[in-house]
Amino acid sequence: MKNIKRAQSGFTIIELMIAVAIIGVLAAIAIPAYAAYLDRSKIAEANTIAGSYKVAVAECVQNKGIQGCAVTDLPTELQAKGTGSYGTIEPKSDTQPTYLEYDFTDTKLTGLKVFYTPSITAGVLKWTCTYKGIPAGMDQGKVDDLFKSSGQCTMAP
Repeated sequence: MKNIKRAQSGFTIIELMIAVAIIGVLAAIAIPAYAAYLDRSKIAEANTIAGSYKVAVAECVQNKGIQGCAVTDLPTELQAKGTGSYGTIEPKSDTQPTYLEYDFTDTKLTGLKVFYTPSITAGVLKWTCTYKGIPAGMDQGKVDDLFKSSGQCTMAP
């Protein structure tokens, strides 16, 4: 019988280590970017849910004036809290004018509140979006960055 040598095939340990290192670098970049993307989508949901309430408040303001519009003047289905995937929104008129408060109940953003307040400038209804609170595990800079990327809200005084 003849001794037949077979060519060895496969990857060397060095090649495998390089592949694992590349995957590690990609994961280190992708995971934080994806987490930030998820947080921005939660902010976008708050803005979207506020949309139907904004329309109802705008109609009320048109009919009763900005100081005369109370929560009880809104359509019945919009007088109570509305619930989204990441929080609840509620119209409030403890101060005039009626404003909207979105309270995040998502575990990562718990403690963060977004306020939508109407005002009239030169006969045009405008909405001001402000936020307050810092969720556990986040700093003020990260919260500011979330809202800067949405381009719609500013820090409440």
